[in-house]
Amino acid sequence: KVPDDGSCAEHGAVASKQRAIVNFILDDGTNSIRCTLFHDQIAKLAGEEALVSTETFMPKREEFLGKEFIVNGNARRNNFSQSLELIANDVVEINIDQLIEKLEKGN
Repeated sequence: KVPDDGSCAEHGAVASKQRAIVNFILDDGTNSIRCTLFHDQIAKLAGEEALVSTETFMPKREEFLGKEFIVNGNARRNNFSQSLELIANDVVEINIDQLIEKLEKGN
């Protein structure tokens, strides 16, 4: 049980950290899936400085719309909505033209 002062019975007073979570719809043109990114993955894409506040993140968020990404993670069924969700472990922005060229060369 957590005491009223927010301290941990085992570890004592623990400083809290603000951590970002972003939910979005990932759509490949054939279907879509709800996807969740946590702080480390968001910082990798947007930079740690963008995660200082909502006001600093929102302009960065707009830059992501319509871009191509490779997202790796674990899919699970949401017990409430009964739909599949993707919890991202890694996300990488890609340049689709460079990827096509690389695949055509066989590298």
